[in-house]
Amino acid sequence: REAATILAQVAEGVQAAHAQGMVHRDLKPHNVLLSEGVEPKVTDFGLAKKLASQQELTRTDAVMGTPAYMSPEQAQGGTKFVGPTADVWSLGVMLYEMLAGEKPFRGEDTWSLLGQVMKGETVPLAKKVPGLPRDLRLIVEKCLRKEPVDRYEDAGHLAADLRAWLDGRAVSVRPVGYLESGWKWVRRNPSWATLLALLVLTLVGGAAVSLY
Repeated sequence: REAATILAQVAEGVQAAHAQGMVHRDLKPHNVLLSEGVEPKVTDFGLAKKLASQQELTRTDAVMGTPAYMSPEQAQGGTKFVGPTADVWSLGVMLYEMLAGEKPFRGEDTWSLLGQVMKGETVPLAKKVPGLPRDLRLIVEKCLRKEPVDRYEDAGHLAADLRAWLDGRAVSVRPVGYLESGWKWVRRNPSWATLLALLVLTLVGGAAVSLY
């Protein structure tokens, strides 16, 4: 509950920026200061971007941010086009870390870490934190979905769900089914999906010929 309360406050602070058309792009624990009353303050807007700005100085292929907390679209060099959902991802990483005691993605170096962010899967919180309330786990999972459109559309919606959970009310998020999860994996890994499909066809064809 303490983690959810702090993250909800952080998300509400980030939403104030989102409401002004600003994306932080480098949310991480080091950029959140806690007052004596444990009231978080979001700081360091050095990489922030004004969404409505007509002047864009960031190269399309630039990788900007902190690898462990950056979204997949940032890791792919799409920094120029990131929106509020990139900040939602970073907030999700922070909440995962607060609950599990470790970051959701690891790598031996920066490039392997970026690869995990883009293509890897997190260790489910249910395994990391047995007994974690289901709705809180689903909130984190929604933040960490690879496709931006599958996440909360901005920090305000994330904060609203966290507040709802804290108040014992229903949250908006729903669990992802096996078919939906499988389809998203195929979209993220088309080469592996093609090889797997060919392998299945080969095995089925071989079995049919052998049986005949």
